[in-house]
Amino acid sequence: MAALAGLVGAHLAAALRLRTLVCPSTTDPATEAVLTPRGKLLHAGPAASSPGARASLVDAVRASATARGRMRRSSPDEALGLWTALVQGRWTIIEIAERDGKRLVLARRNPLGGTPVLDLTADERDVTWLAAHGHSYKYIGYELGIPLSTVASRLRRAMHKLRVRSRTELLQKLGTAGRTGSRASSCHGM
Repeated sequence: MAALAGLVGAHLAAALRLRTLVCPSTTDPATEAVLTPRGKLLHAGPAASSPGARASLVDAVRASATARGRMRRSSPDEALGLWTALVQGRWTIIEIAERDGKRLVLARRNPLGGTPVLDLTADERDVTWLAAHGHSYKYIGYELGIPLSTVASRLRRAMHKLRVRSRTELLQKLGTAGRTGSRASSCHGM
């Protein structure tokens, strides 16, 4: 359950960062690559032009197409696992429909804002995510099935990696302060 919550949290965080950008367009400078829904690369800007970046984007588009297909009903957990929130910690994949009805997939810049969240282990991310949402060590330990000492050590390591000294700084660094309970407005097509 905590792993699923972590995945959902990652998707929501990526969406909140994208919400601050203008609605996607193929000419927007934040769009670094354009692909077909089947994963064919139509255009790649300088940041997406390396072979590794291209391969990651094509794989991400194909995986999200698979996740949106029959798999979402037959195996929703596996589908969610395929659908990554960010590609290489740099891009979010967004599908749009052009005015002529043609469907495209855009790789839009969506940086984490310098927060080294990707440096955290999966265990550290789970503990950090729950702590950032105000849960006590006891609740975190119960939710993840680990002792309080393990919660404390994982959170301590994560806070060291994120260069914060308190939970308040953690909330500010991760951008969750003041967002709990607030409803985000959405951009058409997201």
